[in-house]
Amino acid sequence: KHGELKEDDFISVNLEVGEEAVTITIEDASTKFNPLEVDDPNLENIELLQKGGMGVYLIKRFSKRIDYRYENGKNLLKIII
Repeated sequence: KHGELKEDDFISVNLEVGEEAVTITIEDASTKFNPLEVDDPNLENIELLQKGGMGVYLIKRFSKRIDYRYENGKNLLKIII
């Protein structure tokens, strides 16, 4: 829905559970997209929120750390919760 993946492209999700944190690493070959550059939604008036658009906000809000890089034509996102 959000990326421009071709039929034979992939999305890889890796989950590591540690004693202090859970690390989620997502890799895809879609167009470059840095979720850290997405503006937070205006939560003052919930009625004005567009359908969708809360996912990135919630990830940023509840994560201890987020790292993003675009390397070799791939988005690499590491989320530590």
